Amino acid sequence: MGLSIVYVVNTVYPFYDGGYERRFFELARRLAMRGCSVTVFTSAPKNTFLNGVRFINVCSGGGFFTSYGFRSIGREARFSLNLLGRLMGCGDVVEEADIVEVNQTPPFHIFPVKLLANSLVVMTVHEDLIDYLDDYWRIRLNRLSSLKLHRVASMFSKSLYLEALKCADHYVSPSRPTVKSLIRHGIDRRRISYIPNGIDVGLQEKYRSESLNDKVVVSFLGRLVPEKRPEWIIYALRRILKMNSKLSSCLEVNIIGSGPLAFFLERIVRDFGLDGVVKIRGYVSDDEKFRILSKSNIFCLPSRREGFSLALLEAMFFGAAPLVTVDPYRIGISGMLELVSHLRSGYVAYGFNGFVEGLYRLIIDEDLRTMIGRNAMEISRHYDWNNIAALAENVYRKILNLNL
Repeated sequence: MGLSIVYVVNTVYPFYDGGYERRFFELARRLAMRGCSVTVFTSAPKNTFLNGVRFINVCSGGGFFTSYGFRSIGREARFSLNLLGRLMGCGDVVEEADIVEVNQTPPFHIFPVKLLANSLVVMTVHEDLIDYLDDYWRIRLNRLSSLKLHRVASMFSKSLYLEALKCADHYVSPSRPTVKSLIRHGIDRRRISYIPNGIDVGLQEKYRSESLNDKVVVSFLGRLVPEKRPEWIIYALRRILKMNSKLSSCLEVNIIGSGPLAFFLERIVRDFGLDGVVKIRGYVSDDEKFRILSKSNIFCLPSRREGFSLALLEAMFFGAAPLVTVDPYRIGISGMLELVSHLRSGYVAYGFNGFVEGLYRLIIDEDLRTMIGRNAMEISRHYDWNNIAALAENVYRKILNLNL
């Protein structure tokens, strides 16, 4: 008999695009294909039925980020308040569910779910947000730094986050480092399950033939926001071309994504005279995204923090050599190190100078680039969405049995 599953996530593909948006959509539609009844409470233009999944609109209209790329607390709170009403209006769906799974971000969502759901409440935890909250409020309240309000806001946010964690009956994480973080927060390991992100293995057959190129193709995929640091790629490229200007004729750099940094990136590309090398492509269709990734030789992800990056996994799947950055103080909780091993399946840098060195080395050393790309591709093949959906269903059944 198929399970009845409810997902609660503020944004989900195809209405929004991003890592966890894709995760919930892929799990939902594949679990529906396996005979499960799946309902998603989310932000959608209207209530709809798509790919065997029922989508219930909670709060449509507008994004969940400010013009500066920060999460909008007001819009997140509005979603949570509306969620309470939607859950009450769809009481039969919630009452009949075997599992109600809530996304970790933001933490508000779990409170109305815990209040109304009689089902087992599961939280998907993508990464440990404790350290991130310090950075978030310090940057967001920078103009009020003299008042030290960021410290108060950070303390309150951490308390809210930890209280939200306590509300769940069970936890799911796509990242093994995050599993360790949850244990450090005092959560029993038996209440935590590992379900990674995945890739559609059928994509390789469709796009792989387009991977040959006479240039070294460098790509970035993600939101153009400060925490992703896409500008590092442009600054690094400028330094590299100052060392060896001849490389400009054999390089193609693609920055894919949208966000508040787009105009800034376009400006520094013009100022540095890199128009012929760097293309700020904005948001692109899935087809165009995979065409670019399939011909990429190097994939850069200079983020300040990442959980289990779906963009990274997709690039590895097409054989791009990953260049990632890791905060030296967050090594133990960086989701990228689950996929990337230095000089084996990627290049790991611990600062801007290391990032420049890594990019230069991968550009000029074809043997290293090819070896890393081959290993990265082999690792990615273990993350087939179909297998992960089967794992998710087994995990849900195991959780239910443990709580009988």
